[in-house]
Amino acid sequence: MQKKFAFTNKKNIMLLTNVAKIWLCNIFYMCKYNFMDFIKNSFRELKHVVWPTREETKKYFLVVISVLVLFGIYLFIASTIFSEILYYLKNLV
Repeated sequence: MQKKFAFTNKKNIMLLTNVAKIWLCNIFYMCKYNFMDFIKNSFRELKHVVWPTREETKKYFLVVISVLVLFGIYLFIASTIFSEILYYLKNLV
């Protein structure tokens, strides 16, 4: 049978701290040398974005709200039917 991972074991604690140190060092190394490039490239990409018009935004908003309402009604009906079936089966037993 496989042993559970225990935090009381010194070797396990050392392993976890070393993994955490390596992970943090990699993040800081990447951030230190690539952060400014990332910011510059992000602003460059934002210039290429084609933003939707006000009318398109309204249309998409109404589509999303309609789908959410329909999905909510569907979930309500399915939940009610499932609950009624379970109550019926419970009363049979």
